Amino acid sequence: MRFEGRDFTEQEIKLLKKLIKKEGEKGRTAISRIFCEKIKWRKIDGKVKDMSCRKVFLKMEKAGLIVLPPR
Repeated sequence: MRFEGRDFTEQEIKLLKKLIKKEGEKGRTAISRIFCEKIKWRKIDGKVKDMSCRKVFLKMEKAGLIVLPPR
């Protein structure tokens, strides 16, 4: 599935679901940073694409792919 200019594999979505279960109490920002690190999704300057990742999370949730922890 394609979100924010990136194709996400089924394996990456499964990884995200596991992270949500394991790290959910830490919050969405922590999950997005961990997820970006694991899939090596970075900006040109080398920092993780945290904000883009959180936008993707919202779109994935709207599409019924994941259930995010409460804000």
